[in-house]
Amino acid sequence: MAVLETIRVKFGVLITVLIAVALLSFIIDPTTLQNVASSMSSKYDVGEIDGKSISYTDYQKDVEKTKDVMELLGFQANSEQAQSYVRDEAWKELFDKYYFIPNAESAGIYVGDQEALDLISGDNISPVIAQMFSDENGFNREAFLNFVDYCRADQTGRYKELLNYLCNAAISQQYYSKYFSLFSASNITNELDLRKEIADNNNSVNAEFVMVPFGFAKDTTVQVSDDEIKAWYKSHKKVAAYKDLLTRKASRDIEYVVYDILPSAEDIAEANNEIASLVEDFANTSNVKSFLSANYCSFDEKYYKEGELKSIAPEVDEFVFNNGGKNISGVLAHGTDFYVVRILDTKKEDGVVKKQVAVLKKESVAGKATVNEIYSRARDFANQAGNSYKDFRAAVDSQSVYAHSANLLEGASRIGSLENAKEITRWAYEAKKGDVSEIFDINKDYFVVAVLKGINKEGYKDVSEVSSTIREILYSQKIGDVKAAEVAGKIAGLSDMSAIAEALGTTVSTKEGITFSSLTSQGLDPAFIGAVTSAEEGVISAPVKGSFGIYVFKVTGKETGAHYTEDDAANKTAQMNQYLSQMLMASMTDEVVTDNRARFY
Repeated sequence: MAVLETIRVKFGVLITVLIAVALLSFIIDPTTLQNVASSMSSKYDVGEIDGKSISYTDYQKDVEKTKDVMELLGFQANSEQAQSYVRDEAWKELFDKYYFIPNAESAGIYVGDQEALDLISGDNISPVIAQMFSDENGFNREAFLNFVDYCRADQTGRYKELLNYLCNAAISQQYYSKYFSLFSASNITNELDLRKEIADNNNSVNAEFVMVPFGFAKDTTVQVSDDEIKAWYKSHKKVAAYKDLLTRKASRDIEYVVYDILPSAEDIAEANNEIASLVEDFANTSNVKSFLSANYCSFDEKYYKEGELKSIAPEVDEFVFNNGGKNISGVLAHGTDFYVVRILDTKKEDGVVKKQVAVLKKESVAGKATVNEIYSRARDFANQAGNSYKDFRAAVDSQSVYAHSANLLEGASRIGSLENAKEITRWAYEAKKGDVSEIFDINKDYFVVAVLKGINKEGYKDVSEVSSTIREILYSQKIGDVKAAEVAGKIAGLSDMSAIAEALGTTVSTKEGITFSSLTSQGLDPAFIGAVTSAEEGVISAPVKGSFGIYVFKVTGKETGAHYTEDDAANKTAQMNQYLSQMLMASMTDEVVTDNRARFY
């Protein structure tokens, strides 16, 4: 059916729409969050949404249903990334069902039956549907209605599920759209704030200033006591800005040994010989594209100029543009990869020589004997490591291998340089402290043996864990006060910036067009910008303590422009609303969702 092919082509558009929907925000009655239960899911649950436990069995049924629908749209969940996307889509549908839509309606936002019908088949067709069934003339209603008829007539029920999926997505998007509109309409800039924002952007100052840096060497006269660190820790535990510093999420500490599955000298020689045996046939074939495809290589019809083929291998580029008239190379080696290059055509564009080439590539891979030998070494290590951290460390020392360290959050799929290593994370959250793992085969690239070194519960860190960072914070504050006092003493009685610079052993700098609105984009310290934009013209300032040094300045001129308008302010507000809606969405999700899916997938 032609319309189904059209759907498959336009599936990328659907995905874009659905992802955009997920970024929209909503407004929730604060009392809703206060009533949310925070109990943990059972070991048979993949999570909890607003107090509703989601069992693995039920969730997996939803995943399979979503997968089936997406496959009808041409989406193949044949990779871990694709499967993860399908699971996320199924999870989002449950989130909308159990939390988002009910709370939207509790806030007075509804999508009624007539409105839903209008979104699906009326004059105000949903973008989810319109963009899938569009052509050069816009929305193709006939194509969509033909698709609906086909779905309804389908005896398997699969296409009915597809139609259901699209209709639910359209309605869900409408809820999100209404919430986002409500949020934007309620989050406005009042007149006073608007005028201040315009002034902050249009009013600028010119200034002369000197800066005395704190320096890299520690001032040993400035000391921070343990009691001061403890007092700071106690007083800042509830401060939101320091939450990441002073708290931790539940995590696991592991050490692990990696055995790279690399080709041996024999494997490399075999790859070289294999590609060498193809050179003659490659040179003589009349169907280059088919030849490359038969040897697991692709053909790019692009014409390349000198230097562009270095991205494949420098040796390839060198042969193509410095070949002495040859049209086919011998075997070119780059690391453990081998290439044969055939030049198919040459042309000039704007005086630049470009060449069309076909590249035959053979990568060296570890053969069965090599893999077995590497696995044997990993097994010997695992056997010696036993099942305790002490034995693991003893095995590390005796076999002279390197043990990597990692702190794992639940669901982490990347561990150090190891991609797609979620099975190690899953093991770490099921193991007991001191347990040594089985041998993990990661992507056929590595064998890994790990030990669970520690279990970290969610909560506040001990003051000892963060004392060094707190010490630096307090030192910066103290050194700033000390240096400011020193500067004040050296420039006392001076009324000329040149004399002040000389007294401080530095030079006078100038800066024009300083605005308060650009605190972090002008290459200057925010503390200095804040002080200079509010200072009187012609008055030498007192020392201003910044992040990296002490400033003394004089405003030499003020200017008022009109380049920043109310339209600019409105655009900025819209951008801020979008950002705040995303943050609000994330915050709400954190409060009402317990996601334990990483324990199962």
